[in-house]
Amino acid sequence: MKADSSSVSTSSTSSEKLEETRPSVLVRRIDDNNEVEEGGTTSSTQTTTSTSTTTTTSTTSTSDVSSAVINSGTRTADLDRQIETLMRCECLSEQEVKVLCAKAREILMQEGNVQRIDAPVTICGDVHGQFHDLMELFRVGGQVPETNYLFLGDFVDRGFYSVETFLLLLALKIRYPDRMMLIRGNHESRQITQVYGFYDECLRKYGSAVVWRCCTEVFDCLSLSAVINGRIFCVHGGLSPSIQTIDQIRTIDRKQEVFGNFEDFLE
Repeated sequence: MKADSSSVSTSSTSSEKLEETRPSVLVRRIDDNNEVEEGGTTSSTQTTTSTSTTTTTSTTSTSDVSSAVINSGTRTADLDRQIETLMRCECLSEQEVKVLCAKAREILMQEGNVQRIDAPVTICGDVHGQFHDLMELFRVGGQVPETNYLFLGDFVDRGFYSVETFLLLLALKIRYPDRMMLIRGNHESRQITQVYGFYDECLRKYGSAVVWRCCTEVFDCLSLSAVINGRIFCVHGGLSPSIQTIDQIRTIDRKQEVFGNFEDFLE
């Protein structure tokens, strides 16, 4: 596998060819006029994550979120309690994880392979199970739903808190679907997570692979990329030599394990 990275590149319309990806930086701030301010931030656990600010437009209004959650079978009060638990870096029960992942799949599958996002939004790169880094990102960038976020994948593996980190992002996605955007990285894979730690972490914390299987089913539902303000193309890894237009990305069947042209975007 190639070295992990998150890429942000510029693009125009879906019929135009994709441009070469730009080098990632720790922080990019893109305002409504597409002006970029670059900077950096340090992590509390000495593992850096790439972040940048742009902004996401919501396809679902915040006022609709509570009713959507209730209609899907998860009470808002229960979800808020689970978010509080995860914010303390504590694990949910296995049954709660099953329900949470089922609701996340339901919401994610309503989204396309290419997410349309409007600025401003805060873009975050690899988290890799570094829960305390995630808390620092929220401290610096603002809490959800006050701040819109786009996470560019690699939520799990390597860090010690992949379970809590990924489930917290899923819970926030369910609670605020228009404020939290998640796309897939190469570590959102059954094969990769069995090598780099997430599988073993699930076994250690839950005594079985049930939670791991629930999470990997969510991996298959994650979007592949995002376009901000119709101009900035965001993807975890890079561009595929076999893909020439954004419309081609939209036709990929993403609900499967990573392979082929699909894999190029995630590595």
